[in-house]
Amino acid sequence: MLEYLEKLVNKIVIGASAGGIAAIRTILSGLTVLNSCSLIIVLHRMKNVESQLHELFQRFTTIPILEVSDKMKLEMGKIYIAPANYHLLFEKEGSFCLEADYRVNHSRPSIDVSFESAALAFGSSVCGILLSGANEDGAHGLKRIANHGGSIVVQEPSEAEFSKMPLSGLKENPDGTIMTLNEIINYIQFIQ
Repeated sequence: MLEYLEKLVNKIVIGASAGGIAAIRTILSGLTVLNSCSLIIVLHRMKNVESQLHELFQRFTTIPILEVSDKMKLEMGKIYIAPANYHLLFEKEGSFCLEADYRVNHSRPSIDVSFESAALAFGSSVCGILLSGANEDGAHGLKRIANHGGSIVVQEPSEAEFSKMPLSGLKENPDGTIMTLNEIINYIQFIQ
């Protein structure tokens, strides 16, 4: 596994849906520092519900967590969360772009949209991680990341609360690395 991890990764994009809040909470609880990378979370959310998800997640880590706003600059050492009802895109100069375009995979934000944008903007310096979920969003986006030289990780399906999303990710990307949540935590800490 270490030879796979030797790529210079400084942006990690995590996609999740059903069961994802608990999985992300577990990952955040295990992280102590993000010195040399940024962590971006794209989670399917209800569109018309006021959410303080970043404040909820902040309880589990001392790393600063911010909800993304349009044109916000991406900084190392921080965790970002895609807002509800917007697709989260990345610009090559390192800022975010929010779009209220059509739904992809019945979702906005769509994990595929964010993974594909990250692949185009960051190439081999990005890692896409696909966690628990009940649909196929993220599978095609992982392929785009891999095709642009980035790293891809899928949560161990038997560990996921909803395995359809990880299984779809592996079906589309049979060479993807499978990790448990604890292994994902160790991976993120390893690239520091």
